[in-house]
Amino acid sequence: MKRLLVILHVYYPDQVGYFVRKLANINGCDWNLVVTSPRIDDASRRQLQQLKPDARFITVDNIGYDVWPFIKVIKETDLSAYDYVLKLHTKSGGDGGSINGLNMKDFRWRNLLVDALLKSPERFRKCLDYFEKNPKVGMICCYELRKDLHEGLPESTTMLESEVQRIGIVRDYSGDRFCAGTMFIVRAAALGRIQRLHLDDSMWGTHFVSHSCASLAHVYERLMGIMVKDAGYEIHGFISGSFSAFSVFVHNVVGPFLKFIFSIERDEYRRKFVMVFGKKYYLRDDAGKIQN
Repeated sequence: MKRLLVILHVYYPDQVGYFVRKLANINGCDWNLVVTSPRIDDASRRQLQQLKPDARFITVDNIGYDVWPFIKVIKETDLSAYDYVLKLHTKSGGDGGSINGLNMKDFRWRNLLVDALLKSPERFRKCLDYFEKNPKVGMICCYELRKDLHEGLPESTTMLESEVQRIGIVRDYSGDRFCAGTMFIVRAAALGRIQRLHLDDSMWGTHFVSHSCASLAHVYERLMGIMVKDAGYEIHGFISGSFSAFSVFVHNVVGPFLKFIFSIERDEYRRKFVMVFGKKYYLRDDAGKIQN
């Protein structure tokens, strides 16, 4: 029987009940649960232990969002004891921002990420079966929330390039995609580079209130997929819902054409510019200074 390690980061304890219901859909494998959190109340701990009495709880400082706690656990884990690792985390409700043309209002972002993997017992089994039938696939994540690395943001350009060079990745990753939100199931064998990373608590900075702030955690959100592909594996997206998947398909096919005609974007320094039929025009204020 396959062996699974589940790493759940709990920053919002009031969401524990939701994740307990989703984790109950795991079947067909032996699995262990590690819960990382800067704080977890007794009621939440009991909920998780009712589902998984042998759950292990690790207190972590509130740095690096959910990314550094995951890396920290992986670095301290004997990966040979597992076939797969499932990464999950509580996530705040959105204010209506857009990803791949989808409105992320309330908890839609979290729910799409989780349902791709744990919508039902059948969906989870489908993930395991897909790994078994496709040995070249190293990671499964939400189809609707896979994004290309062409945003022009520091965490996708300058900051990412600097960290790629530091950790020694030489493969061209420019055409890669990453899982926006960083929830996925991955082959344990694809995580070897993470165990070799030279990272510690001091490198992550503080926890920003808004994810609009670039940080090393956002860089590693992108690097998770890059490292899986660097290990020789492919990444596959599972559809969370038919309507949302169709919306993303339309956005990805029609969107590039519309952006070529007209779009307002930001460069790697977060300066606004307008694209009109493929030409870039920076927006300036009354003094002639480029707007941020």
